[in-house]
Amino acid sequence: MKPTRLTVFAAAALAALAASLAGCNRPGSSSGDASHSTDNVLWRDELFDYAIETILNRLEEFDSGEMRQQTINRLDQWVRKQKPQQGWQPDPMIAGISGETSAAGKQLVAFAEKIAKLQQAAPASPPEPVAGLAAEARSLGQHLADVALRLGLIEVARQAEQFLVLADRLGAIESGGADSPEKTASQTRVLLAQIPVPEVGRMGIELIAYGTVIDPALLAFPVTDSFTFQEAVWLRNVAAWACGEELDDPVKPALALFDWVVKNIQLERTVPALGQGASPLVKKPWETLFLGRGTAIERAWVFVLLARQWNLDAALLGLLGEGGKEAAPARLWAVGVLIEGEIYLFDPSMGLPIVKRGGWQLGERGLAGQPATLSEAAADDGVLRQMDALQEGDYPVRKEDLQRVVALVEASPGYLAQRMKLVESRLTGDEKIVLSSDPSAQAARFKKCPQIKDAVLWPLPYQVLWQEIHHGQERFQWQQQNIFGSVFGSALWKARAYHFKGVFTGEPSATQFYQLARQSDFAVSVANLDAQTEAHVRAAKIDASYWLGLVVEQSGNYAAAEDYFRTRVLAADPDGKWRHGAIYNLARVCEATGRTAEAIELYQNDKDAPGLSGNLVRARWLKKLSGAAGETAPAPPKGDKEPPVPAAVSPTDAKPEAGKTEPGKNQAKPAPEAEPEKPRDK
Repeated sequence: MKPTRLTVFAAAALAALAASLAGCNRPGSSSGDASHSTDNVLWRDELFDYAIETILNRLEEFDSGEMRQQTINRLDQWVRKQKPQQGWQPDPMIAGISGETSAAGKQLVAFAEKIAKLQQAAPASPPEPVAGLAAEARSLGQHLADVALRLGLIEVARQAEQFLVLADRLGAIESGGADSPEKTASQTRVLLAQIPVPEVGRMGIELIAYGTVIDPALLAFPVTDSFTFQEAVWLRNVAAWACGEELDDPVKPALALFDWVVKNIQLERTVPALGQGASPLVKKPWETLFLGRGTAIERAWVFVLLARQWNLDAALLGLLGEGGKEAAPARLWAVGVLIEGEIYLFDPSMGLPIVKRGGWQLGERGLAGQPATLSEAAADDGVLRQMDALQEGDYPVRKEDLQRVVALVEASPGYLAQRMKLVESRLTGDEKIVLSSDPSAQAARFKKCPQIKDAVLWPLPYQVLWQEIHHGQERFQWQQQNIFGSVFGSALWKARAYHFKGVFTGEPSATQFYQLARQSDFAVSVANLDAQTEAHVRAAKIDASYWLGLVVEQSGNYAAAEDYFRTRVLAADPDGKWRHGAIYNLARVCEATGRTAEAIELYQNDKDAPGLSGNLVRARWLKKLSGAAGETAPAPPKGDKEPPVPAAVSPTDAKPEAGKTEPGKNQAKPAPEAEPEKPRDK
């Protein structure tokens, strides 16, 4: 039988997949006990130690594809000699997903092959091959729909719908009482000719690849795992120093980590689209961290994973509609952090914790608040009304909405893989990284709260992984343009890695590499660059200036931070991509230096900021607590008396944890063009 073009394409694609996963051999496949000699044990340990030392201490070199490949190759060689963990089983939340997905892909490829042959058949060929095609199409459509529903894959759901429609039309032809079998076959072939076989076959191959990648039992490290390690280490590093210094209350680290996210990830309203279907690009957490920009959902994802590195349970909270447990969440709302049996609330789109009634406090470094629990907010609408921006009731959540909440548990494939659990089990002390999670146990803990009606798998991480496979070329091009393809890409990559470590000064440090990207205007003007390159050089300078502002703000050098935000970002690029983040952080600097009225003005005047509602709430409470002239916070609901303001709450301007870096590492220097005045003493 002559192979079709689809057969050849499928074979080549699957061969490439097998090569890229170069570790599908299970441990124990080598023969002979000699492989377990002392020399081989030492060799395996050296492989592991080299890879982990690179992952922990040389991530700044991961802008090199060669370094990523070398590191993963060594881990892959190590894991092939490991025994599977005794008693390990896939988490029940994702059990069977991999096999179901791969099976659907194989079924789709086989059906595409059949359609291709029917399309190529001569019109006078026997009609028998079309018999039963409607039932086959229906079975395939239902299988694809099941996979799409479980993982939230929109493109797969669309394909499933098309096959179910095809099944109906084929069934109508088969039972339509045509004059002859030949006429039935002819009508069927006309219908089948409309099927885009290459696209259908491609999706089948992608589903097979996807099923392999999400297989938690896979004891092999594809090169994409290098980004999983990188992301976990970046998050671990940030959590180690951004958690704050006041650890007497377990809620305070969550507050500090959330505040770090709000300051360091500028809120975005729009996202780029991928592919002809205009699929919106969702950044993975490491991409959001590197770029320092993200939507509310991307902010939430980073916060959830930061909390995980601090051993805190955090999940997205969705508000269920009237349909009850079986209905999809009406809308995502906030992040809930589970601490000592209570769920504390944080709103990533507002950039604010949802505080207890009367929980806002004006402290030494500005506005701070005590987060409310879900139980408190569900019992007292006055908690939510504190989030009203312009008038009472404009925050779109009521206490009645909180009687039916679903917790969406983050369970990215990497955190559920046996291979990651094996690595995590060998890391102790300063090397410790959280590389695994137990979503079923986490869901059970969330469901103990009476307002939580269900706790389910959050499908977004699986949707993003599918996006990487289905829109691979478009996503790669986006990465090249926005992350790896910058004129100063290597310097900025290193700067970001040191920034996340909390290494702010000295050599090497974040400041050193940010400064490399800040070429002077004179140097740019005499370099005789083409227009596009010059634009990229100037854009990199603004990026580095903004991030340096965050460094010195974090260090408490508020005068230098103000100089960066006001002069070197806003004045240099007044309508640029960092405008809203620079204004917000400049306002936070004003809060920290006691210039409350100036902070209020900044929050209120950034009219087109994606986070305007949160800024207005912050300004409103600053006015009320400082006694500044103008509007005050919305009055509490009638019949409710607002309790007195509680005792002082710890500020959320966290500093690096003592002992984590060398002396002076957490104090970044201002850029050389201007020497800002010294910080005011307050």
